[in-house]
Amino acid sequence: MKKTLKYIAFGLLGIFALMLVVVVCVAATFNPNDYKSLIVKLVQEKKQRTLDLEGDIKLTFWPKLGADLGKVKLSEHNSAREFASIDNAKVSLAVLPLLKKELVVDTVYIDGLNVTAIRHKDGSTNFDDLMSKDEEASEQIKFDIDGVNVTNTKVRFIDEMQDTVYMVNQLTLKTGHVALATPFEVNTSFELLTQKPKVNAKINVSGNFMADVEHQHFVAKKLDASINGAIASLKNANITLAGDIDAKPENMKLLVDGLKFAINGDQEGAKIALNLSAPKLTVQKNVVTGKQADVSFSQEKGNDTINAKLSLADVKGSPQSVQSSGVTGELSAKQGAREVEGKFSSPFTGNIEKLIFDLPKLAGKLNITDPALPKGAMQGAFNLKLHSDLKQEKINTDLAIDVDDLHIKGNVGIASFSNPTFQFNLDLNKLDADKYMTKSDKPADTKSADTPIDLSALKKLNAEGSLHIGDLKVANIKTNDVNLKLNANQGIVELAPFSANLYQGKMNGSLKVDARNTPNIAFKQNMSNITIGPLLMDAINNDMLSGKGTLNVDITTQGNTVNALKKALNGTASINLADGAFKGIDVAGTIRGVKDKLNFMKQSNVTGDKSKKTDFAEMSASFNIKNGVAHNEDLTIKAPLFRIGGDGDVDIANQTINYNAKPTVVNSLKGQGGSDLGILNGLTIPIKVTGTFAKPNYALDFSGLAAGIAKNKLLENVGGAKGDAVKGLISGNKVDAIKSLIGGGNKTAPTQEALPAGDTAAQPPAPPSTPEDKVKKKLNKLLGF
Repeated sequence: MKKTLKYIAFGLLGIFALMLVVVVCVAATFNPNDYKSLIVKLVQEKKQRTLDLEGDIKLTFWPKLGADLGKVKLSEHNSAREFASIDNAKVSLAVLPLLKKELVVDTVYIDGLNVTAIRHKDGSTNFDDLMSKDEEASEQIKFDIDGVNVTNTKVRFIDEMQDTVYMVNQLTLKTGHVALATPFEVNTSFELLTQKPKVNAKINVSGNFMADVEHQHFVAKKLDASINGAIASLKNANITLAGDIDAKPENMKLLVDGLKFAINGDQEGAKIALNLSAPKLTVQKNVVTGKQADVSFSQEKGNDTINAKLSLADVKGSPQSVQSSGVTGELSAKQGAREVEGKFSSPFTGNIEKLIFDLPKLAGKLNITDPALPKGAMQGAFNLKLHSDLKQEKINTDLAIDVDDLHIKGNVGIASFSNPTFQFNLDLNKLDADKYMTKSDKPADTKSADTPIDLSALKKLNAEGSLHIGDLKVANIKTNDVNLKLNANQGIVELAPFSANLYQGKMNGSLKVDARNTPNIAFKQNMSNITIGPLLMDAINNDMLSGKGTLNVDITTQGNTVNALKKALNGTASINLADGAFKGIDVAGTIRGVKDKLNFMKQSNVTGDKSKKTDFAEMSASFNIKNGVAHNEDLTIKAPLFRIGGDGDVDIANQTINYNAKPTVVNSLKGQGGSDLGILNGLTIPIKVTGTFAKPNYALDFSGLAAGIAKNKLLENVGGAKGDAVKGLISGNKVDAIKSLIGGGNKTAPTQEALPAGDTAAQPPAPPSTPEDKVKKKLNKLLGF
């Protein structure tokens, strides 16, 4: 027996000595660099990539098998473009564990790793081939790494699908012992830079981690993570996360201990702070327990502040039915002279397995004080019933909200959290929107019309719903029984139909906004039996027009500013009114005054006078709108004394008028000014309307009227009662004849006795030029006398 053991011992010793000799001989004679070309060829055949081994490969055989590589480069698939490179890499592994199919690796050193990864527009990447499985599946080998040490690493990820680039710079990573299904220490830091959103931050992470993907078990112990830098609009950001987390999602197990999360930074000139604390939460198969969790938020910008706090009381129950005595919240805010205070609370129930949570009686109150409010203060109360299904990505709530005398009832829902769709059905008893808008004493900014309109919020909006308002006042316009339906889909928003009662009539129409590129707007509105005067007075504080009738508008426009939208207006509009008046000029009164010794010649250009008006029985007009200018050719106004036609333009963008009104005197004169105006029958008096919407001017062409009168009387009264006047027009005193034609008579001035010749002192001075003299000159020039 002893000899047998002795022989075995000597045999093993001999084998060991032989192996040692072989290793020594191989180490002395084997040059791994002789196989570079073979390695390069193998990579080319297997992966269609070019491997470039620039440095010498150094091997060690005992007690660990290892390799020390120089600079290495790897191309992209079927391309000469570089995919990755390493300045230096070193790895070694124990030999004997390989016999048991165990991979025991010493610390892995990687320095100067540089990777450029790309996701193409079709979703494929430039590293898909590296992630594909080998043709021959090999038996799984257990691995064990003593540690990983990565320095000076840079990773660039180009995402062509999202048109953005992610950069990781100065990455360092150091781990403890790494093995499958075993927690290991990690300490890493790196710089992160992205374009969309803009990020430039330093990230540090340390802790004890385990990721057992096969058994879906994830652990983070002594987690300590921080982010410092700029993240989108958040500047000087300091984000921290600490605590212990142990999760088994498939088994619905979760252990949270001492979890703390905080965000601090500057956003658009305001300092913000968000804090979350979850001291203890245990979710197991049949038991759920948890201590109170708190969330707080604060914001400071100058003297303006916002403070909010949300608390979830202790929870208990099971994963199928968890409950808490309540969720409570507090809000306080100060903005200028406005102060807001609010509180709310609700019981809490849920099903963790199905991720369904309810706040069945969410009730609260809100108080607002502000000198700008009508009563200096406003009180509100709300009651909500909120239901959320996180697996189905749905949230629904039935609500009842009271704010002063405003009552809102209905429901609101959200579907799909990643690309949310909002659904609503709301009923408001009345809404005075002007009441809740803070009035500004500052004059209107004339440049605001050229400020780009920001409709970016509509580009991702998905919404569908209906709204009813009993009484609505907005921009001082009053309506009631308002009904609208909204449909919004990724930048296209439609209000159709949109109907309401207003100013003793009805309106019905639609609005469509396409905000995907340059805003494009289409608007249709039909108003019937509208009392136009009060509407204009409330809308623009100008009652230039009154009457009752219809107003139809069908227009489109596009542009990035208000001025651009005005200048791009195209479409049609029409108006049809009865029993009304337009203010600024009294056409009938002016015509009646024609006989007053031609006094009208002094008033040929008149600024609009709101104290005067022109009554009409009917009025109609249609407009073709092109590039912001409304053109009309069919104005018709009917009044007892006259008819008015007209044509011209209204420049909506510049708010100016260039219009020719053409009143024509009709035969219905008796009782409207006397038979002495019969001479004006059938005559047209051109009226030029110019100026602005706010201050129109009226130019009256009465010299044209005089010429018309003369022409008519020449044709009508030759040989009649006015024969002498006609003769006067032909050969006599023409001005006196015109005056007699229109009823002014011929008042002969008293003659003076002849003065002695040469007695200039006795001659009276020439009388000053009178309005009538001016009339004579104008008529002489007009009629060619």
